Amino acid sequence: MLEEASAPARTMSLEAVGISEIISGMAVTVIIKHLDISRTFYVDEDSHTFNGGDKHRMSLKLNCARDIQKSIIIAAASGNKEGGNVYFHGGDYYVSANSTTPITRANAGPAKIIKISKGALHPYYLQHTDQTSVVYGWVDAGTFG
Repeated sequence: MLEEASAPARTMSLEAVGISEIISGMAVTVIIKHLDISRTFYVDEDSHTFNGGDKHRMSLKLNCARDIQKSIIIAAASGNKEGGNVYFHGGDYYVSANSTTPITRANAGPAKIIKISKGALHPYYLQHTDQTSVVYGWVDAGTFG
């Protein structure tokens, strides 16, 4: 607690090509190579602008996700094996490993890998471990760390 309370806030405003799935409350990883930034942030505010059929821009206010950085270290240690604890970044989850239609979207939060189905469309079965997220189904590789 002292470690986080004494650390300065890390926030960022970002304008980019729009991704309509990015909304307030979810976690996103921002990689800006020429600024040497590769961090996970929570989206505090989002604004999407649609200009014509093919021009979509978004403006985001981001807040550094210190809790996710710790979860990523724990997840790396688990090696993404069955029974390993991970951090789900938020998004779609599916009723089966090869389903084409998602059940719904879930917020980001801690989860456990229950089952792995190698070669499937959605090879990881995750179950949330607290009430932060409701993920309880099959997810894509790369949707957790």
